Amino acid sequence: MYKIPVCRPSLPDFDQYVEGLKRIWKSKYLSNFAYYANKYEELGKKYLGVKYVRVLGNADVGLILGLSILDLKPGEEIILPSFTFNSTANAIRWNHLKPVFADIDKDSWCIDPKDIEKKITNKTKVILATHVFGNPCRVKELRKICNKHGLTLMFDSAHGYGSLYQGKKVGTLGDIEVFSFSGTKVVTSAEGGLMTTNKKELYDKMTMARNYGFIDNYNSVRGGANGKISELNALLGCLALPKNENELVKRQKIAQKYREELADVGDIGFQKIEKEDKSTFKDFGITTNLRDELAAKLEGKKIQTKKYFRPIHLMDWYRDGTKLPVTEEIANKCLCLPIFNEMMIEDLNTVIKTIKNFYGKN
Repeated sequence: MYKIPVCRPSLPDFDQYVEGLKRIWKSKYLSNFAYYANKYEELGKKYLGVKYVRVLGNADVGLILGLSILDLKPGEEIILPSFTFNSTANAIRWNHLKPVFADIDKDSWCIDPKDIEKKITNKTKVILATHVFGNPCRVKELRKICNKHGLTLMFDSAHGYGSLYQGKKVGTLGDIEVFSFSGTKVVTSAEGGLMTTNKKELYDKMTMARNYGFIDNYNSVRGGANGKISELNALLGCLALPKNENELVKRQKIAQKYREELADVGDIGFQKIEKEDKSTFKDFGITTNLRDELAAKLEGKKIQTKKYFRPIHLMDWYRDGTKLPVTEEIANKCLCLPIFNEMMIEDLNTVIKTIKNFYGKN
């Protein structure tokens, strides 16, 4: 049992949740895009300022269906980073498409537009980029590439609910974006996701795809799946989502404290966040050549950390001989430290002190 976990979900007032449950029990609607599911969508749409939003059971479903509505042919190629969670690549394989891994930028840890250009072929159809730990990608450069080659720009925005790119909300930047609200996220519905787009055609296709391929007549007119969110999860999300900005303020303060206190400690490095951008700091990563030793030291003090991400191109299911030197370097040096909305200053100071002691700084 860890004294300080690497993450911990923030939950709403229990009595508020119970009051919502009473409404659900009275209505007898547990799913099928009922009251709280619709409210969930409305909250997301208003907060993000995007034209179209669809709520989903989870982000994996969103990524899989998001690719499916592009109506691509088997074997066509999707360029993505390897420094991302497994879901990003799995969604490609589920659609019988080919993942093509590009390297990341050494500073931002997000996909490198220059390497993308090297990977484009006549089979390339989509760039699927990840806002790593909530740090926005270089959107303008990615959009320029997509416009040049006629590609769809899609974002795995699982970490990015509340992130800003040059003052614009993540969720308004791609042709399709998918958010996650699982238990490790800044705000959570335990399981849940949102797909956003500014294109009516994609919105209409997703509306069918998340509901077995039909609207209301049980006649599937396209491929689909069960993308429904339960009212129990949607209720939790409706209580959590309005708190997102307040929770982000807390995380910004924690991240700033880490950066200030560890700036001159050992060989520790940080992910670069551009001045005009804002990260959610869904995770707070550092880099160090002594990653494993530092992790063991913190573990000994019952402080949990996470070696994150494991590069997908080196996983058994995806290994094909691809070499991504920057991805492999960052992955071998990256350690995510504890960060969560309700983290006490005493716990934060304990983590910082333990790290300083490890490097011989008191």
